[in-house]
Amino acid sequence: MKYTNQMNHFIDEQFELLPNLLAEDIQVEEGGHEYKKIVFVGSGSSLNAARISERYFAATSSAQCFFLSPNQYLPQSAGLGRHLLVAISQTGTSIATIDSIIAAKKRAVPTILISATKDTRKREVADQFIDLYCEDEKIGPKTVGFSATVVRLIQLAMAFNTSGETRARNKAELLQIVHALPVIKKNTEAWIETHQEWKQATYITVASDEEFKATIDEGALKLLETLMVPVPAYEIGEFTHGPHRLIKAGSHHIFIGSGQTSRLTQKVAEYAKEQQANILCFTLEEGDIDLTPITSSFGVELAISIVFQVLANELALLRGFNPDEKVHQNFFKFIGTKD
Repeated sequence: MKYTNQMNHFIDEQFELLPNLLAEDIQVEEGGHEYKKIVFVGSGSSLNAARISERYFAATSSAQCFFLSPNQYLPQSAGLGRHLLVAISQTGTSIATIDSIIAAKKRAVPTILISATKDTRKREVADQFIDLYCEDEKIGPKTVGFSATVVRLIQLAMAFNTSGETRARNKAELLQIVHALPVIKKNTEAWIETHQEWKQATYITVASDEEFKATIDEGALKLLETLMVPVPAYEIGEFTHGPHRLIKAGSHHIFIGSGQTSRLTQKVAEYAKEQQANILCFTLEEGDIDLTPITSSFGVELAISIVFQVLANELALLRGFNPDEKVHQNFFKFIGTKD
């Protein structure tokens, strides 16, 4: 049974929003192509989205990419030399992210802010503002904001030295992924319907090829936020050096078996299954959750992410917790990191 709540609404919002974002090209303002360093600053899902975009920037730009939290960037910015700052804050409420932009501008560092904030002052704090156009997800787990950020970052990457023909092809491939998301959501819900024992998980491990490490970091974060149990994420080679000891009868493990180490991932999943562990294993081509009709890996991170978003929401509801609810109402006000 599929449950409906606010988080589910935000998951569904992606199906309409993402094609609209792709209808609008992103441009790098004059001089942006000249920088040999691009520094991405964000926290949580924003930083995960930035790290996912690394392979797209590597394909279109010779610039070195750095991924930092605001608390890392602020003391290090002076030593980074000439760079382009791409700051990400879906809601625009991260005080430290805005402070990072202000600090960069004092050093004449060009800045881009990617956000959905409606606050005019914040929209104008950076040299260039890229709008996510998504609703304000006032609940904790971010879904549509995360996916919109991934799309915007891929578009920004394509703005670097990409021919019109290549850009059109990439956009078509990305649209194909986006149009497949509703089907993948239904496939994930169907899997949950027959695997409700997962609501009893006391911990879940997630492992994949290095290519998808940032994607499973985000997926693990979603599960942790809603199930409120430990959910560590590992590159599959690292999983075999210690974390594999977490495999036991009744434990819960998710494996994504695509990439250069797909055979290793599948062997580890087979072993875990022999130990009577609960396993969710899928690839881009086949597996426990069908990701078809995907024919390209361009933007496939969006498909994998929606699997985790649906798992996080539906399993939490089965446990009796609505992810819409705040766990610590005054947390950010108390620690002073968001306004």
